[in-house]
Amino acid sequence: MIRALVPLSYVRSVSRSIEFYAKLVFQVGNTFTPEGAPEPAWAWLDSDRASLMIARTSEPVIAC
Repeated sequence: MIRALVPLSYVRSVSRSIEFYAKLVFQVGNTFTPEGAPEPAWAWLDSDRASLMIARTSEPVIAC
């Protein structure tokens, strides 16, 4: 039985996206910053019963 799904959104800046989603009452649950990187590569965000993952990309993502 599926209890939850977490959407993944690709963004240009994980840090800026965290700031944006904080205005929508999302809090950071976890992040990963590669060694030497200036900002996180991805973040897990939570707001009450909603979750969202965001990941940095430098190129447009084309869905197949």
